[in-house]
Amino acid sequence: MRKTGQWISSIIIFLLIGTILFLNISEILRKKSGGESDMIHSFYQIEEDTLDVLCLGSSHGYSAIQPNTLWKEFGLMSYVMCSQKQSIGSSYYLLKEALNYQKPKVVLLESYYFYFDRKYTEEGSLRMGFDGMRMGRVKWEMVQDFLGELPVKDKLTYYLPFLEYHSRWDSLEDLDFHPKNYLKGGILDLTVYPMEEPELPDEGCELPDISQEYFEKIISLCREHDIQLILYAAPYGYENEEGYERYVNRQKINITLESYLEKKEYTVYLLSEG
Repeated sequence: MRKTGQWISSIIIFLLIGTILFLNISEILRKKSGGESDMIHSFYQIEEDTLDVLCLGSSHGYSAIQPNTLWKEFGLMSYVMCSQKQSIGSSYYLLKEALNYQKPKVVLLESYYFYFDRKYTEEGSLRMGFDGMRMGRVKWEMVQDFLGELPVKDKLTYYLPFLEYHSRWDSLEDLDFHPKNYLKGGILDLTVYPMEEPELPDEGCELPDISQEYFEKIISLCREHDIQLILYAAPYGYENEEGYERYVNRQKINITLESYLEKKEYTVYLLSEG
C-alpha cells in the first residue's frame, strides 16, 4: 500500500510539473497582438481589485489611451484591454473575464467596430484577443457562442493555443519572453501624420442588430457591477478617397449611438471627436 501511495504521488507531481511547463511554453509560443500591446499577457499580473478604469475596443483604443499618463496626471490605475479589430461581442466577453479579477469604477468602450454586423471580425483578430485568456467559464462561453459550429478539434485550438502555434519556435522574438507589462496594454508611438480637418456627416446610419445585442449585454454587466460606462470614439483619420468614405461611415455610427442612448434613456456617456 505504501509503495502504491508513493507511486500515485509521483504521478501527480509529474503531471503537475508537466502541466506548468506546458502552460509556460504555450504562452511563449502564443502569437502576441499589437506588438508592444498584448493586453492578455500582462492583465493577469495586475494585483486583483486595483483598477479604477478598464478600456475595451479595437486598436484605436490602445493607440489613444496611455495608462501611465492617466496614473501620472490623474492618479488613476487603468488597463487597456483593447485588441486589433475587436468586435463588440469580443469586448463583452473580455469585460466579463476582467470582472472576475477587477472591480473598475469606469469602463471606457471604444466605438469604431460598432458598425460591424458579425460576432467577430476575423479568425486572426479573434485569436489575438482570446488566445491568452485563461481556461475557464468565460472562454468556454465565447467559443460556444462564436464558434459553436466548428468541429471539436478546431475548437480545441482556442482552448489550447499550443496546438495552433507549436511551429512558431523558430520565429520567437524578445517580446515573447519579455512582455512590456509596464505599458498596461497601451503602446508608445509618437508618430504624427498631418491631415486636413475633415467634414463630419449630418446624419447617422443603421446600427447592426448584433452590435445592439452585445452593447445591451455590456450595459447590463456595468449596471450589475455599479460601473460607469463611457462610450468614446478615439480620433482617427484617412489617407485617400477610399479611406475618407470609411471615415465618414464610422463617424455616422457615433451619431446613431448618441441617438440610440438618448432614446433608451441610458446613463452612458458618449465622447466623440473627429
